[in-house]
Amino acid sequence: MNDSEPDYEEELEAFVIWMKDAGFTPYTQKSYLADVREFLGSLNGKSLENVKKLHIISYLTSVRERGSVMLRVTASMLRSIACSRR
Repeated sequence: MNDSEPDYEEELEAFVIWMKDAGFTPYTQKSYLADVREFLGSLNGKSLENVKKLHIISYLTSVRERGSVMLRVTASMLRSIACSRR
């Protein structure tokens, strides 16, 4: 990653804090964090402000096509974000 690409660490830290506050188990936190990191990696350095509904739907489609097992709740969270995007 170069200096101009985001590393998303601040957002990931906020996500972990939210999961802890929401009472998710450490195992669930670890699993969800891995799923979210995979999604962020698919953005190829795109800032979160520039992520559109199409990016999220495209990622979810690629996960389904690969036959990957993605946690249902994580997929649901991404779909919720997609619904709120243009």
